[in-house]
Amino acid sequence: MRHRIVFFFGVMIFCIFGFYTSVSAQELKYDVQGFTVSPSIQEIEAEAGRVYDIDYKIENKTGIENLKTKITIETFQEGSIQSSSNIVPFSEDKDISFWLNVPESQTFPADQIVNQRYQLSIPEKTPSGAYFFAIVYEPLTNSEEALTPANSLVLKTRIASLLFVNIGGDNSKQPTIQDFKASPTWIDPFFDNLIVSYGVTVKGLSFYRPAGNIYLYDESSDQIVTLNSILSESLILPGAQRSYTDCYGETIINNTCAKEQRIQLPWIGKRTVELRLDYTDGTGSPKSDVSKQEVIFFPYKMLLSILAISLVFGGGYFGYRIFVKKINK
Repeated sequence: MRHRIVFFFGVMIFCIFGFYTSVSAQELKYDVQGFTVSPSIQEIEAEAGRVYDIDYKIENKTGIENLKTKITIETFQEGSIQSSSNIVPFSEDKDISFWLNVPESQTFPADQIVNQRYQLSIPEKTPSGAYFFAIVYEPLTNSEEALTPANSLVLKTRIASLLFVNIGGDNSKQPTIQDFKASPTWIDPFFDNLIVSYGVTVKGLSFYRPAGNIYLYDESSDQIVTLNSILSESLILPGAQRSYTDCYGETIINNTCAKEQRIQLPWIGKRTVELRLDYTDGTGSPKSDVSKQEVIFFPYKMLLSILAISLVFGGGYFGYRIFVKKINK
């Protein structure tokens, strides 16, 4: 009799907790070697009438002994895909490519890192604002050049390094938070992650790198938790918008948050989620754009799960008692 009871409850426990297992997908990574220019992006806070040195490290790993490249100066604009840029020639009425002093062509030896310095000369009385350059390298080869898997791709494409130049003044970066949302409104910290989504639009004349913090706090006390310190790797061009989604929490099943954002959320109570983006306008004054939303933490799913398990065990136990009585009659 005891063995039957132990087996019965063992099967029930296995079935219930079998649903709480999860499988993580394996990450795949790959590298492509060839002609590289670093850094791929530079940004400069500049003044009109001054000259600046722009340094690069250029490496030829294409397998071609002396790779000749054609160099052009173009500009770029916001691409149709988020965080992408379209490299385009300067229009005739806005051509400022002459600000950069670069050769029309250059040869790079194989398997060597060349430290290259170019000069950026900004004319006097240049208006405040953001200016964008793309130094474009186009590897050249003749029809007799041997192609290998290492160099065939790079010889069919163009490589660009982007240069962001911001000239200070009365212009403002003016980042604006769009469509801020903290969800779900009711959060069971054992089962739900806190999802914070928002967009950032730049309405000023300068590019902007998102910086700031996401806070979780109780307005009735001094309890403040910094969920995330924001310092984006990508810049947002004037007039463009970026969308972001962050995940926070430490659930017991199916946790989709990044490892560094798996934090213990409050078990119960009302909290405010606040997004604060910091920036400095052209006058040097620090400013912030702020959005906030209230959420409620309560372990209602956990309580319902405990109740359901109790009913299953209770019903199973009484059902088993009835079954045993019928057998013993």
